Formats: sequence, structure tokens, C-alpha cells
Amino acid sequence: MIKLFDKNIKTENRKSSKGNQLKFERDGIWYKADNMGYEGLSECIVSALIEHSTLSKDEYFRLCPIFDNGAALLSDTKMDYPLGRDVYEQIESVQAKTFSTSFEEQLEISEKLYGQNISFSFTADHASNSLSALTEYTDEERARVNEIILQMRRKYSYLFK
Repeated sequence: MIKLFDKNIKTENRKSSKGNQLKFERDGIWYKADNMGYEGLSECIVSALIEHSTLSKDEYFRLCPIFDNGAALLSDTKMDYPLGRDVYEQIESVQAKTFSTSFEEQLEISEKLYGQNISFSFTADHASNSLSALTEYTDEERARVNEIILQMRRKYSYLFK
């Protein structure tokens, strides 16, 4: 767990889709407070798994296209996706927030315009091992995130080598 202080808060002009998310920066590394659930876990696991992709380091964890993953993996357990509910029903209720409410439609449009420019090579073991290291989170939270990741691997299997 990282201890952050008021002098590290960087919230001015940094809004999230859920409002003003507490973000901190120290020594060039950005941190996000767990405000609605397990945003920090989402950031950590997405960052760990994206290292097993065809993207180079200068293409992720920066401003667009891949920067803010805190709302990923049903991390809002306080309002939108409470723990203990059916994960698959919750996955189906998620809506994208850019030019379409459908992630599939956005992916299809992107691939039609630009081709398939990313693939992944992480395994179920990569996900499980990365999650095991995040001991600040409950077993229930980590198991749920693992289940979501495995479901997305199945759903988008063509993106995996």
C-alpha cells in the first residue's frame, strides 16, 4: 500500500466519468484512490496484463488511447456493480461512454478503420499471479476480477496469440 499526502493530490482539471476522482502523482508515477471500490486493483492488473500485449511501453498508461483504467473490471462496487451479484449479468449491463454505448461496435469500427493493431499473450496464470500479489484487496474482489478477465479472454479470443 502506498501512503499519499495532500501535497501529492492532482485533481485540478482532471475529471473522471464518475466525477472528480482523487488522483495523486509522486515522482512521475500516478496513483488513484479507491473511491468507489477497487479502482487501484483495476489500474494495477490492467497495467500488468497490458505488458503482455503488442503495444510498446510508450503506447500505454499515458494520455489517450490507454490511460485511465480505474473504472474497468466492474470496479465500482458502491453504486453500479455491487459485490455478490451475478458477474455475467453485470458485464452485460456495462455501457461504453464514448461514441457508442457498445464496446463491440467501437471495436468493430476501430478495426474497420485502422485494422487489428493489438494482440495479447497473457495467460490465465499471468492474471492469477498478478492478482495474488495485490493483497490489499479481498479474496472476493480478486476472484471476481479474475473471473471477468477470463471471460473477456474467451469473448475476445481472436485478440490472443
